[in-house]
Amino acid sequence: MGRKDAPLRSALWLDRPGTWRWAVSLFIIVILFGPTLPLVVKALGTSTVGSWAGVGFVAGLVRSLEVAGGVAAVSLLLGLPLGVIAGSYRFPGRGAFLALVALPLLAPSFLWAIGLSNLRLLSGALGCIVAFSSLGLSLVTLATLVAVRALSKSQVDALRIAGSERWVLRKTAMSVLPFAAMASVLAGVLTLSDPGPGQILGFSNAASEILVSFSALYDFELAARQCVLLASVVLLITLPLSILTGGSLAHALLGRSGGASSLRVHRGADFMAPLLFLSVLSVFVLLPTLGLLFPAGSHLSMARAWSEASRTIGNTILYGATAAVTASGLGILLAFVVGRDVNLRAAVLAVLLVLLCMPPSLGALGTIFMGTAGPAWLDGLTRSRFTVGAVLGLRLVPIACLLALRSLGTSSPSWTQAAAIHGVSAAKFMRVVLLPWLKSAALTSLALVALLATAEIGTVVLLRPPGADSFPVAIFTVMANAPESLVAALCLMYLVGAAVALAIVGALMGRSADVARN
Repeated sequence: MGRKDAPLRSALWLDRPGTWRWAVSLFIIVILFGPTLPLVVKALGTSTVGSWAGVGFVAGLVRSLEVAGGVAAVSLLLGLPLGVIAGSYRFPGRGAFLALVALPLLAPSFLWAIGLSNLRLLSGALGCIVAFSSLGLSLVTLATLVAVRALSKSQVDALRIAGSERWVLRKTAMSVLPFAAMASVLAGVLTLSDPGPGQILGFSNAASEILVSFSALYDFELAARQCVLLASVVLLITLPLSILTGGSLAHALLGRSGGASSLRVHRGADFMAPLLFLSVLSVFVLLPTLGLLFPAGSHLSMARAWSEASRTIGNTILYGATAAVTASGLGILLAFVVGRDVNLRAAVLAVLLVLLCMPPSLGALGTIFMGTAGPAWLDGLTRSRFTVGAVLGLRLVPIACLLALRSLGTSSPSWTQAAAIHGVSAAKFMRVVLLPWLKSAALTSLALVALLATAEIGTVVLLRPPGADSFPVAIFTVMANAPESLVAALCLMYLVGAAVALAIVGALMGRSADVARN
């Protein structure tokens, strides 16, 4: 039976290319961008940028781009060597250092800004660069680590035979540089839509202007135009990057035959690697954490902090769970539709990267616009707590889809051929083989998306119903008027929770990696 002649019920249908894959992928992508489309249409047709968004916003956007460039440069300069070393060597404290590197991914960026502000060491643009670089350092280090571990054992062995250990490291760094550069640009772009550190450290940026336009001036149309302009700048930055890297990322997600190389033990790395990690983490993670403890002294307001956490924990869990189910469901569905079509995979990954970089406020304001302009019977869909989680989930679909594509890429095409020979239907093959194979990736996606959605404040601030704050939003809204001891206790409580959640996600991802290897 030929592949193109396989009936729909055959397992070969799951690997068979077709135009339907492009059509269904486009339909899902339109759904993902759905909350932003009405707002974009409404904002079109105005004259100049100044009248569109205001001169102050344009100046803030320029300042934001300067900070984004600084964050991208710092993240790449420090994250690339950290990722190469962590991906190449086994050294004392490696697991603990990587956990500290990943921690900023699960915590709102304004926590680090609060710590820096309490120490009175940095403020303004420089303080924002350091605060945002905590997140950027995590992205670049982990992306580089994954890229290094994706190199096959034969490739690394060939490098080791051809030159010295230093030469091997240099060639390894050059081979993974495109992925590290992509992660650093992503880190810089994500700062454009985050108002937290700027408000705390006295730096007026584009995201702060949008928040002021909507929350203080109550000018929805101005905030919408500002948001569309910011999204246009993000699109100009990320679209060329997506086109250039989408193909490489699509090939990298496919299974490799050589197996990953083992972590090497090197006497120099046993000393230099912990020293390098400790030096970098002291500035970007440990110092801000110390700043959270500094104003509290021995009078942490844990009782009041627990009361605030108890008030918001239900909403926080609901937002995270709704986002996780939404993102994981659509992400896994999109991965199934894309299949093994490399060209479609590259195109979808390019679009998903743009979606991930879009300002969260764009989707939130678009949802508000639809709720305002739509009929009253739509209020349950546009003004509820489930709406907040769903909008968060739509933006985080790229994370879930990437995990699902990687898991499917490690499966063997011969499985469907063997199933077709034995007369196994496509439905039974999916139920018995593919879905169990995706189980670890799906659990990891649910946990990771839930944690990332929990740390998001921009969407929740704009969309939450009255009295439905999440825990991070509660910290963000009370930090200006509450005692420093209470703010410190709230921040530390959040960091402890994020650390526990990080351990759970790490265990799930380790299990997923074990399944993929076996």
